[in-house]
Amino acid sequence: MGGTVTGAFAYSPGDGFQGSVSLNGTSINAPGSPAVRLEDARLVLDGQRVKMPEAAIAIGESEKATLQFDYDLVTQALRLEVGDRRHEHSSASVGGWAIARPGQARLRR
Repeated sequence: MGGTVTGAFAYSPGDGFQGSVSLNGTSINAPGSPAVRLEDARLVLDGQRVKMPEAAIAIGESEKATLQFDYDLVTQALRLEVGDRRHEHSSASVGGWAIARPGQARLRR
């Protein structure tokens, strides 16, 4: 992982995590896969939820898309939306990490 991460957050027992973090040009690399670069993404910490409003991403040298998600830290439920630059979206609501979309990859916990 590389890039610039800036922001601030705080934790209190009553409110959980609160704050936001900007991920500007942050790259995530995995062996054998093209790098995924977040272009001006923002993580929002809101109690038991971690959200990322729609952000542009680049996959490898030529693929462009948008990504947004909402993750509940307690229930581990995930809502994920991926779109192309024309804002055509595929979405999945996930409880406990089970994603299954017709014609798409499957992720299981």
